[in-house]
Amino acid sequence: MLNLRDTIAAVATGSAPAGIAIVRLSGPNALAFARKLAPSLRNPLPARRMELSQIQHPATGEALDQGLVVHFPAPHSFTGEDVVEIHGHGGTRQAAQLLSAALAAGARAAEPGEFTRRAVLNGRLSLERAEALADLV
Repeated sequence: MLNLRDTIAAVATGSAPAGIAIVRLSGPNALAFARKLAPSLRNPLPARRMELSQIQHPATGEALDQGLVVHFPAPHSFTGEDVVEIHGHGGTRQAAQLLSAALAAGARAAEPGEFTRRAVLNGRLSLERAEALADLV
């Protein structure tokens, strides 16, 4: 069941191996959860600017990667909610580790199409454009 109060997370780079692994968080606690993964982020974090940070597992403090973090504040994001992207080194294992850390920070795994569904519900994307996006994917 869709709950817009949840902060969701998913790998945004697809399943094929790539040079960069991106994990996207969207929802009211996106920035707070990202700070658990990257505690050295500036406060306030400048909007729409990449910031280099050590990425760590929030429960263990284990260093996972060094990557870039970018914050898209609501309502100026794809979903219309606060969105944070964590850009780490690529590879399916690395992407899975970053996603696992985001879930340990408190995010919920996004359902298929949930980012797009939130964009429609928040008026950021028309239903027609969402359907066209689904056809493209």
